[in-house]
Amino acid sequence: MNCVREWLAGSLLIADGAWGTESQARGLAPGAPDTWNLTHPERVEAVARCYVEASSQIILTNTFRTNSVAMEDDLEAINCVGVALSKRADGDAFVFASIGPTGKILIAGEISKEQAHAAFAVRAADSRLQVRTRCWWKR
Repeated sequence: MNCVREWLAGSLLIADGAWGTESQARGLAPGAPDTWNLTHPERVEAVARCYVEASSQIILTNTFRTNSVAMEDDLEAINCVGVALSKRADGDAFVFASIGPTGKILIAGEISKEQAHAAFAVRAADSRLQVRTRCWWKR
């Protein structure tokens, strides 16, 4: 089922916005914002909650760069906690798993197509994300 297509057939959808900007306003330094799921969960949940309070119907997880190419440590924990934090703040919003880039450029030879595919396939198959989110949002 494509829930986004169903929603759009009836009206507009309001999604959350600039997670990085909101996190920086709460003290995030440049680096890996996904690790905040473990080190500053209250701040991550506050970002999600601010979007719920602003009437967002879609809340992303703070898991944009959590893949085996972009990061090495605590991937499962970061993903699980990221989903849980957005779910706690979700109100009536749908929580979408955010799957972002590897940080490597394919055309420059920094990563192979197979390596990128494998990193994203692991994320998409992660049962913890599938069970705890209603839809997928790929950027």
